[in-house]
Amino acid sequence: MFRSDHSRQQPELEQFIAHLIKFKKRYLLSLAIIILLIPATVNLLMGKPLLMGPEGYYHLQQARELSWGNLHYFPLQIISLLLPLDALFIVPLLLAVISMVLLLKIIKGTSLPEELVFFCLLFLILSPGFIYNYSTLSANSYFLFLSILGIYLFSRKNNAVKLLGLIPLAAASWFNAFFTLLIALIFSFYACFSKKDRLPALSIVILLLLSALLNAILLGQSILPPEFHDQNLITSLISAFGAVGGISLFFLLLALIGLAITWKKKFFSIFYLFFIVVLGGYLFSQELVFFLSIMITFFAAVAFLFLIRQPWQLPLIKKFTLFIIILGILFSTLSYLNRVNLNDPSAAQVETLQWIRENTSADAIILSSTQHVDYIHYFAERRAVQDLYKDKNYVAGQYRALVGALQVDELQQLLDTHGITILYLTPDLKQLLPAGQGSLSLLNTENFKLVHSNQELEVWFYQKRAVSEQASRPDK
Repeated sequence: MFRSDHSRQQPELEQFIAHLIKFKKRYLLSLAIIILLIPATVNLLMGKPLLMGPEGYYHLQQARELSWGNLHYFPLQIISLLLPLDALFIVPLLLAVISMVLLLKIIKGTSLPEELVFFCLLFLILSPGFIYNYSTLSANSYFLFLSILGIYLFSRKNNAVKLLGLIPLAAASWFNAFFTLLIALIFSFYACFSKKDRLPALSIVILLLLSALLNAILLGQSILPPEFHDQNLITSLISAFGAVGGISLFFLLLALIGLAITWKKKFFSIFYLFFIVVLGGYLFSQELVFFLSIMITFFAAVAFLFLIRQPWQLPLIKKFTLFIIILGILFSTLSYLNRVNLNDPSAAQVETLQWIRENTSADAIILSSTQHVDYIHYFAERRAVQDLYKDKNYVAGQYRALVGALQVDELQQLLDTHGITILYLTPDLKQLLPAGQGSLSLLNTENFKLVHSNQELEVWFYQKRAVSEQASRPDK
């Protein structure tokens, strides 16, 4: 598909690519392990928890509060009981390695070109989305593992093993309706490129779609994954713009070339369908940026192979162009690795939240930044004001009112209404208000007391006003 007679003009490049493909498993797994160990090592040296981001702690808290409603967290509960917190970073690392090994075994039985597979996986490993999602306990990485495991078992010759493949596929379909749709599309991929099991695979696709429909209607399964980061469409997409696990700008530019090359080619129709579905989901939930990045890296790999195989009038310009692309990709990866450890939680945050757990009442309600709610649940074992109501719009309105209160009386009335007794002030919460205005400038009164501070973090106790004090208010 990508070969050209002119490519024989570059025997060294051909030999090098052939060598990479021959030992692709060795190189890809080694690179993935090295890449994923870098954030964990830096976090260890900085004294930070090795798991980054709020999502991992959300899942750990769900496993801690295991019930019939979240029984799928049982494996994580067992793992978290057996391993200390800092040792849990090995879980996403193992998911990455096992998923890649199984994926390479699956691809052996398909008609996908080996060169395309190699560069797609190589670019994916170097992408910010891969680094972030496999550096924490992510639903995305677990979902992909279950999907790949299910397809691998289903691709075996033994019928009993094929039936076992339904177990991880069923488990993956219970995350949310959109993930179930993604499994159906992944199985469609397998059906299109598999040399066997095409009809049974299509049957699984139909069953998965019916499962998604039934779960949504009967069980009220959520359509999209929960949001863990407060970012918009643009800042969630490009890693250089501050995306937590977004897409490299170089991959995006290459992907545009790949889309232009493959336009209207029948071979890529199923990939376009997947890309359109994921892009549509991303417009409604930025947590799906990882799956979008997978498609971006795929089309980037297509473009890169096209540039390698395409004859150029000036070979020197071709070498220079390829060198710039490779240098840009490496720079983007190293730049992201350099700042990925800036993600929360920090050592100071963990210490402060553990202080709250040890020095406050178990039924205390905390006012803090929305970005820190999952850390409050896990480390402080307390509820935040965001947990008090199911209506997200109401919660958002009350939160804005609390941090935007301009009068002491207004702030205290809101705190009394919601039963808030602790204010956990973080730098991002303080930046929401102009200096000298709003709630943060009203704390030096008799009802508020600074009880703990660590670096830029502050814990304030709020004592509810006495009834007589409330009765003396002018508006009463």
